[in-house]
Amino acid sequence: MSLTPQEIEEQIRARWRLPVPPTCPKCGYNLTGLPTNRCPECGRPFTWTDIERRASQVWVHLLLLRDANRHVRSGLRFAGGGLAVTFAAYVLGVRGLLGAVVDLVGFLLAMVSLILGWQALTAARLPPWARELVPDKPNLGIGVVTILLALTLAAAAGFFLTR
Repeated sequence: MSLTPQEIEEQIRARWRLPVPPTCPKCGYNLTGLPTNRCPECGRPFTWTDIERRASQVWVHLLLLRDANRHVRSGLRFAGGGLAVTFAAYVLGVRGLLGAVVDLVGFLLAMVSLILGWQALTAARLPPWARELVPDKPNLGIGVVTILLALTLAAAAGFFLTR
């Protein structure tokens, strides 16, 4: 026996288990307990499948942001350490295979730092109601500094690699 799309929608609505409420993608209205598939606030039609997918994405972002400040600070340390080692190798005139390894490690640290620094900026992708659920708000200033330091390290490692 197969289910109709309407029966699937009703099952999704009945078994809502995500810790975030179902909200309208357009206006953010809480759709909990709504008997129809149209937002009463803005009038936008929706499917419960789309609402569940969106709520799942918000929940994943909230879980990632839980430790965002710790990750951003780690990225800052990686970028700063990589930049120090890369410049030290350049000043000391390290060449050949060792120089290439230092530059490659510096470039990899830059990429990791860039990813970790970017986590602070992902809070802007959350709907306003979901930002309130983040216990420790990501520090955007440290995130931007980490990203800039990571880009500097990537440029330095690329520049020194061509020497």
